[in-house]
Amino acid sequence: MTWFIVKLIFQIKNSSLAAQFDEQYRLVLGNDQSEAFQKACLLAQTEEENFSTLDNQTISWCFVGISSIYPMERLNDGIELFSNIVETNEMHDYLEIVKIKHQSFSVESRLSS
Repeated sequence: MTWFIVKLIFQIKNSSLAAQFDEQYRLVLGNDQSEAFQKACLLAQTEEENFSTLDNQTISWCFVGISSIYPMERLNDGIELFSNIVETNEMHDYLEIVKIKHQSFSVESRLSS
């Protein structure tokens, strides 16, 4: 059995003018890529959802498809699962947000120790 990182794509249908998509990375166990694909499709179909907001606006999470499947040869502590390069014209704002989030995790970590 092999672990696969599978990227599921959902379209969020609502009254927004901009198209919205939810990209989810899921860990799936399978004998091969084909089995991982089939399991991920079944999982994604169970995640589809329709609901109404408090102001009676309908929101739908619709499974679009799988855009990537990555086999994981081994799972080790600290292994890289995903990376993303961010380009921004607001470097200071970006770094400030990262610092704030880092500090909040640091505080939570100390409180739970």
